[in-house]
Amino acid sequence: MKVISISFMSPKPFYLRLLLLCCSFIAPAATNLFAQGEDNIWIFGDHHGLDFNSGAPVIINNTPLAASESAASVSDENGNLLFYSNSESVWNRNGNVMPNGTGIIGYTWGGSTTQGTGIVQSIANPDQYYLFAMEDMSYQQYNNGTPTLRYSVIDMSLNGGLGDVMPGQKNILLETHISEQMAILPLDNCEGYWLVVRNYSTQEYKAYKIDATGIHPPVASPHDPAMGVHPTQGPQSNGGEMKFNPDGTVIAWLNFYTPLMEMGTFDRNTGLISNRITINTTWWGPGTGNCGLAFSPDGTKLYLPGGSYYVRQYDATLYPNAAAIEASKTELIPNGGSNRKFMGTRLGPDGKIYISTTSLNFADHTMTVINNPNAAGAACNIVPDAFVMPYHNSYSNVPGMKAAVRKKTTSYYVHNANTCTPLTISSGVSADSYTWSTGATTASITTGMQGTYWVRSMSPCTVRIDTFHITRLNDAAANILGEDKAICPGTNLTLNAGTAGASYLWQDGSTQATYVVSQAGQYIVQITKNGCTISDTVNIYNGSDYLSVLKSDTTICEHTSVSIPVETSVSEYQWDNGVLSAPLTVSAAGTYIVTANSPCGILKDTITVKTIDCACVPVLPNAFTPNGDGRNDLFEAKARCAVKLVQMTVYNRYGQRIFESNGIKGWDGNFKGKKVETGVYCYYLTYTDQLGKTATLKGDVTLLR
Repeated sequence: MKVISISFMSPKPFYLRLLLLCCSFIAPAATNLFAQGEDNIWIFGDHHGLDFNSGAPVIINNTPLAASESAASVSDENGNLLFYSNSESVWNRNGNVMPNGTGIIGYTWGGSTTQGTGIVQSIANPDQYYLFAMEDMSYQQYNNGTPTLRYSVIDMSLNGGLGDVMPGQKNILLETHISEQMAILPLDNCEGYWLVVRNYSTQEYKAYKIDATGIHPPVASPHDPAMGVHPTQGPQSNGGEMKFNPDGTVIAWLNFYTPLMEMGTFDRNTGLISNRITINTTWWGPGTGNCGLAFSPDGTKLYLPGGSYYVRQYDATLYPNAAAIEASKTELIPNGGSNRKFMGTRLGPDGKIYISTTSLNFADHTMTVINNPNAAGAACNIVPDAFVMPYHNSYSNVPGMKAAVRKKTTSYYVHNANTCTPLTISSGVSADSYTWSTGATTASITTGMQGTYWVRSMSPCTVRIDTFHITRLNDAAANILGEDKAICPGTNLTLNAGTAGASYLWQDGSTQATYVVSQAGQYIVQITKNGCTISDTVNIYNGSDYLSVLKSDTTICEHTSVSIPVETSVSEYQWDNGVLSAPLTVSAAGTYIVTANSPCGILKDTITVKTIDCACVPVLPNAFTPNGDGRNDLFEAKARCAVKLVQMTVYNRYGQRIFESNGIKGWDGNFKGKKVETGVYCYYLTYTDQLGKTATLKGDVTLLR
């Protein structure tokens, strides 16, 4: 029986120092709390939206926003909606237009600018957001105007926390002669963002750096004449999308009215685009081409849905080899293989890609979903028309742009501590807020309970996650030396009481963490650490395991079986034919072996089973002719197997015994030296069978002369 004792020695407060290495472990209970929810609610399209806060998209109905394409919304980090816009008006979380939220210059022709609304959180003030609005190109061209890019500033601290467009910070002109695509890249450590647009006249890209000081003048990446000219079809719509790959090093652009897609290398430091290539995606003609594009979450795949009723996948890892990218095309839904239009795309917070889908005349609206976008070919699991969206008017219902929020750097640390007194644990970093797994919001907590604790320390641009694994020595004492155990003759056992930073005292005065045992006995160790001492005792006994077959070698009849039980001191054993820890049923001759493992080696026993033909009995003739001719002169028993004849007796019809023999001797037809007369006689034969059992045969025999 194990003995455990605990004594406390001058308890002192123990503060866990954070001089520890970074570790990738996160306590499972904390994982969901660290996810950012700014992209969890999408408001777009025909008075509806999607809510991802439960993990899967839930349809939102009856919003005031109506837009064919241009829309954006943003939530706080917990997934609570803040505001949304279609580049005409700005609505707060309650669905009311902000007091200064009308008259945004950008909404034309039903908000049909494909990426015409963008939201960017301010680096300098997290309560403020830039709202970028882009005018519809085709509308301006039809009306002899010039499409522009403008911005307004929304301050969420205004209007009682419901937000408003700041006076004097509304519809500020940034750029003219731009196509309908806009891409926004958040940078690490709250460094800022890059906002990229494209000039449809010069075909150059312009990248605006947005940081704590505001919006900087654009950096231009001129068009390479060797790439040729991408037609914009005059006053026709310049639809399509522009997207960054996940790490922001490659940018892709396409136009609804040309089959050519551009890709280029994006310099996150300078904003310049280089190594531009052109990929011919092939399509049916103007107005039937590419509508959207999306990178997979791991950046290895590029998806193109098209107005000519197709969805394609390309291998993005082949960039900058344009020919190889073109050759990698996989038709997930073949060109013309559907009567559905596949429009704008958006990567969801669940890692799936959502594609706005509609009929040829925009008579309905569904979402096509790519469930595993990192996978190649059919393994990406595309589901056309996965669910139906509400429909009121002939809007194409593009899901809008993801809001860009300050990108925080998250670091993870793990700490281990052993104690038997209340312990104070701290994040060890100065932060704006703290959230503990216990619900506490202080920089440190004190606990006397064993378990795993975590704290999230939040600052404007950093998140630090500390995980603490606390073990109380008195709670773990029962397992310090383990359970009582056996020692085998001629062997040693090593007892390990190892606890980092502790001191040890064994029953013989030894002070090491381990103790080598060579014989049976009782062994005791005392462990002292952090102001407390515990002791543990373990009993070591001589090993005496056994394994025995509870049946001697045996013989059985053919076509029968016998059960062979085993007696053993170990929990598991195995027969050589694979039967585990159970009696063996045998029906065939052979030698059977049973083995078991024990601390002292392998235990073994055997049994031999033989089989015999138990149907084998002595055979006697039904007539004999004792006439001395050497044939059938004797009435005798014969057997083809190993039976033993014990006695044979013959009687005449009067019941008189006229012959008796022991063993195998037969009757010669004489009685007291004289020949008996011809007739029928009765016999009895006693014999021992192959199993040693005595049996009797009786019958009649005819004597002929």
